[in-house]
Amino acid sequence: MRQPSLRLFTTSLVMTAALAACGGGSDDTPAPGPLPEATPASLTLEKIGGYSTGQFGVSAAEIPAFDAASKRLFVVNAQLGAVDVLDLSNPTNPTKINVLDATAILAGAEINSVAVFNGIVAVAIQAPVKTDLGRMALYRGVVSLPFDTSAMSATELNDRALEMLVKTGISKPGDHVILTRGDHMNAHGGTNTMKVMEITDEHAKS
Repeated sequence: MRQPSLRLFTTSLVMTAALAACGGGSDDTPAPGPLPEATPASLTLEKIGGYSTGQFGVSAAEIPAFDAASKRLFVVNAQLGAVDVLDLSNPTNPTKINVLDATAILAGAEINSVAVFNGIVAVAIQAPVKTDLGRMALYRGVVSLPFDTSAMSATELNDRALEMLVKTGISKPGDHVILTRGDHMNAHGGTNTMKVMEITDEHAKS
């Protein structure tokens, strides 16, 4: 009776050893991943450029909104009730290139907030009487570039306007723009003109 018991004990011991050999020597253990980067304990900022309205303490620069697509900064100028548009294509030298004025939408109104996303600018417009209903306006790709046209012909004016769009970095050759202007009063035809025009390589040479 003792011999069968010994044989059973030997078989169990061999099976245990076989299982240990199969599970203990695997090379499939994944390598540890990289350690997460530690959060810095401090942050150092360095000024590389700036823009000044020339006015201090009068809320001439309140809420900023940056548009990465056009590299423009839109800043609420509460003193003027408008939005100053700054060109940040060269961040060391921000340049004011335009103003969004709410009075064209609502007489006597003021802009008191701005937000921008993917080239679309939204502004909140406060009515002259604060308890009255205000407005909200969207701007997209509308740029005002004032320059002296008194000594230009109608054809020359068109080319100079397109050249300025290229020079200021707003447009590039191949772009199509809508140009609106008032014709000279002593010229034949209407006093207002709107044209769709293409910017060519010639406009980039000036």
